[in-house]
Amino acid sequence: INAHRYLENQVLSSLSGIIAPTSLEKLFFDEDPALVIPIAKTLCQQGRLPGSVSASLNNAVYIPHIFTHMQRNIIDSYFRTNGYVTEKKCVGAGLSRNRMECFVRESFPNAVLLPHAIIEPDVICQPLEVAIQSAVMNNGYADLRSLVPLDVACN
Repeated sequence: INAHRYLENQVLSSLSGIIAPTSLEKLFFDEDPALVIPIAKTLCQQGRLPGSVSASLNNAVYIPHIFTHMQRNIIDSYFRTNGYVTEKKCVGAGLSRNRMECFVRESFPNAVLLPHAIIEPDVICQPLEVAIQSAVMNNGYADLRSLVPLDVACN
């Protein structure tokens, strides 16, 4: 029991100051992952360690809440400013496509999912509608490509 308590304290103190995703196997290379991973998961579930543990067959990663919060702020700020966010931008912030979609949909429920981006219809589509209506009314053409952000149009 003392050895377990010691390892629990070691895990807690080692992970408490972490601000980026960290491999548990690499951080605790001299400990048995079968012991470390359940301890880290329990500490997170109890709220004693602010984060979560994502475990796969070959690796377990501790993801601190501050890192997730920072990712959300980056993506939300970019989307709010530009009316869209691309998958490439999210990958650059360390987000998978699923996390990108989840983050944006939570903050911007009217967002529309495209194959490689998520857009805010009012910001992206409304200028397109106005240009199309103007072209129809004037029996002319509209250069819609110039109204779509380049990194959204390219994808």
